Amino acid sequence: MNLRNIDNFENGAIDLVAKVAPWCAPVPTAYLVGRATVTHLEWPVPIGILAAAVIESLGLVTCATALDLYQFNQNRRKNDPPAPFWLAVFLIFLYFFVAVLLTVVLDTQPSWSVIAPAIFPFLSLAGVTVIALRKDYQKRLQQIANEKAERKAERQANHGFQRQDLRGLFEPSMSKDMSNNGHLDMYLNRLQAGRKAKLDNRLDRLLDAYRVNPTLGISDAARILDVSRQTIYSYNDHLVHSGKIRRNGHGVEVLE
Repeated sequence: MNLRNIDNFENGAIDLVAKVAPWCAPVPTAYLVGRATVTHLEWPVPIGILAAAVIESLGLVTCATALDLYQFNQNRRKNDPPAPFWLAVFLIFLYFFVAVLLTVVLDTQPSWSVIAPAIFPFLSLAGVTVIALRKDYQKRLQQIANEKAERKAERQANHGFQRQDLRGLFEPSMSKDMSNNGHLDMYLNRLQAGRKAKLDNRLDRLLDAYRVNPTLGISDAARILDVSRQTIYSYNDHLVHSGKIRRNGHGVEVLE
């Protein structure tokens, strides 16, 4: 066996341990939690095992969720609202509190076994919160992916129109009545129509947002449309001058 084979074996073993060890790490704490529920709370052994598995699984998922939300906040776009990372951190502290209470405090203060069951409804609330956090995280990722796909499709469409129209500028005309200027005018008209359609779509979305929430702020509107605050100011001025909205001192009133 040469040195390279030894290095490959060593690297493979390290990778295997790195994948397996994190899943085995909660086992000792799960044993202590299960023993505490059976010994101090006098629960049946199967229920104690189930409680230990639930608590440690919740701790593992909560930590993973907190890391996902932290990475999202580090890489999010300027207009994206931050993910509720600190809520996930709070749930991690709740998990540690429950684990320490069941594995340490009850051994030193057995009388606390009377109030210890009160922590389990909080664990149920923590579990529901983790589910909501993960659904919100997946929704954020899906929204970003959809927006990227829309922008890519729009760029491809614009490039396709541009190639088609520019090809017409340089290819010989099949008709004596058609000029290069006609091709260029057609391209510019199509480009202008696309921009107008995009602007109209954004203005309609902004009007819909004001209908739902007349007190919608500039920053929130910019986040909804994925544009800058200055753009929202410009849109509002346009809508005011066109008679579609007015400011009534309490927010924005849609007039149509």
